[in-house]
Amino acid sequence: LITLIGSLISLPLTLLGFYVSRLFGLATLSIGLWTKDFLMSLGLAIVFTLIIYLPLYWLMEKFQRTWWLWISLLAIPFTILMQVLVPFVITPLFNTQRPLDDSALSESITTMTREAGVPIENLFIINDSRRSISANAMVTGFGASKRIVFSDNLLSHYTADEIVFITAHELGHYVKHHVIYRMILNIVSICVMFFLLYRILHWFVRKYGTQLGVLEVHDISLFPLLGLIMSLLGLLIAPGPLALSRSVERQADTYALSITHNPEGGIGAFKKLSFQSFGDPSPSAIRQFWFGGHPTIKERIETLKGEK
Repeated sequence: LITLIGSLISLPLTLLGFYVSRLFGLATLSIGLWTKDFLMSLGLAIVFTLIIYLPLYWLMEKFQRTWWLWISLLAIPFTILMQVLVPFVITPLFNTQRPLDDSALSESITTMTREAGVPIENLFIINDSRRSISANAMVTGFGASKRIVFSDNLLSHYTADEIVFITAHELGHYVKHHVIYRMILNIVSICVMFFLLYRILHWFVRKYGTQLGVLEVHDISLFPLLGLIMSLLGLLIAPGPLALSRSVERQADTYALSITHNPEGGIGAFKKLSFQSFGDPSPSAIRQFWFGGHPTIKERIETLKGEK
């Protein structure tokens, strides 16, 4: 109910974001498709809220001193499961995939993946153009299910050299095991966040519980407070994971350059990515520190220019 109410309260701002994106030409989806996406996302949010918070409250009641550790341990299989489910279960709910039908581009990419020691034969296109003008590519899956997925906007607006560079960047994440590193960092962050949550909730109950008629941290009336604390803690610890993210993105850029030997392809791709998202190529230091998951576009282009 709280998840539903929160979505309805934020609905005017969400609609405003949709309108502004349409006004500036970033979004291409109709109001009907937007509504469908909103309801689908809301349904998934409610499902995942139940999946996360029902075990959490059971553990809080069952293990009153160590619940934060147990929920952190449960986060390990959950995080791994999400890595599998998102590309193969969640993403197809919003977009359809079809095999890449450009034979010349397919040959260039499969040759590159074989030379990198990670042969990937499954190449797919996703119909992102129904929703926005943004472009992307990603390497997903494990073992025989490994695949590279391209947005159709990427194929429509980028040159072959730019697409190959972007693909090489995504391949770099796979070759350098960045997915595993990020997974480990997510688990550590969850552990730290739940430990801090444990300390704050117990302090709150000791300090104000009697006045509020709350005797235990698992009292459901504290749920709004629990959600607020988790949101604030997530914002507080965000710079750590984001710093690692910027580091691995630089490594992926370096890897892409090492196997394509084509800085011009990367420079062209980064310019288009920035333009298509209306992104700030050189945001302020504080904004980059607290919200930047990638090096700035200016930094990435200057690095590639230095390699020319």
